[in-house]
Amino acid sequence: MKIQFPLPQITRRSDVRCRFVLDTVAMEVRLDAACLEELRNLCVEWRARRSASVVELQSLAGKLNFACSVVRPGRIYLRRVLAHIRHCGTLKNDRTGRPLARLARVALPQAVRDDIAWWHAFLLRWNGSSLLYDLGWQQAPDIHLSIDACKEGYGGYFEGRWSAGRWPSAVLALAHRDMEVSMPFPQLLALVIAAGTFSRFWQREVRFPL
Repeated sequence: MKIQFPLPQITRRSDVRCRFVLDTVAMEVRLDAACLEELRNLCVEWRARRSASVVELQSLAGKLNFACSVVRPGRIYLRRVLAHIRHCGTLKNDRTGRPLARLARVALPQAVRDDIAWWHAFLLRWNGSSLLYDLGWQQAPDIHLSIDACKEGYGGYFEGRWSAGRWPSAVLALAHRDMEVSMPFPQLLALVIAAGTFSRFWQREVRFPL
């Protein structure tokens, strides 16, 4: 059974009205198709912009923040939009020295456009949040994942599957502390790479002891 119910407008200026779909078959809550289309069209419009006012940015952030309720990674790709709004609040008018008007247009940095591009590219894929979550976490020993890292490279092995590679010079530069490679950095990065490589084979959340 699927249930739809209307949600209040996010801002008074909002022209995007969203509905949640409660899907009791797939056991998830997601944005309906009409809302998805409107949000993606909104992202297309914003990707073409080169400037915007604080009021416009706050309206955009409000809509995307609301979508974050069911787009689980979305808040990560909203931070730079919010940071730019805070930055605009510190700007002053060059002639008067007073704070910049909320309707004044400010250039959009590339970081903000990159976040909006993520929303446009991945909104469809990440739309939907499970109504049921595992109460417990699967312990790392239960999945038999092995990783290792050294100054030259990294490797990972999981149930007959493996990945390995050499560190690029840029990674080694990030790992340097006082002219030496700080080994916790490549070891943790090797774990992140292994998680990105093998996580599709995991059924539940996994807690790794650090």
